[in-house]
Amino acid sequence: MGLLNLILGASSSVDPAEIATDVSRFLPDDEKIVAAYRTYRDLFVFTNRRLITADKEGMTGKKQAWTFMPYNHIVRYSITTTGYFEVECELRLWTMGQPEPVIHEFRNDKCIMEICQILGRVTP
Repeated sequence: MGLLNLILGASSSVDPAEIATDVSRFLPDDEKIVAAYRTYRDLFVFTNRRLITADKEGMTGKKQAWTFMPYNHIVRYSITTTGYFEVECELRLWTMGQPEPVIHEFRNDKCIMEICQILGRVTP
């Protein structure tokens, strides 16, 4: 991952072994990491059971907000890819009981397409 991608917030895939120490404390023995993506301050982890996101907060990024979204609570999802003038693509997730979608922005069509494929395999 290049320095420019980090600064711009571009997402890139991450080796699951690289983030295992951060995420393993939340995983039971039978839950495994399928794929992971990192932006400058955020982490998106897809397991065989749920989507886990980490949002670093504050100036130092030491404080983190973790969100756990079981796949069976995802009602629908949509993606928007980049265009000529748009540099960001978008993932929208609608979950049970929430009228508004959860929105995550990426700067890489390749990552958003991989995420779409993962969600297609794991969501009920």
